Amino acid sequence: MYNWQHKNWPEFKFDSSSLDNELMKFILKAGELKGIISAL
Repeated sequence: MYNWQHKNWPEFKFDSSSLDNELMKFILKAGELKGIISAL
């Protein structure tokens, strides 16, 4: 489904707290990758 197909478009509301855990895991993995690349 595209965002403009959502029933509340364009007053779409998003709760970013639902992604906080996944975002933190991504940030930590990105930091690990940066460290690995820097060590090369």
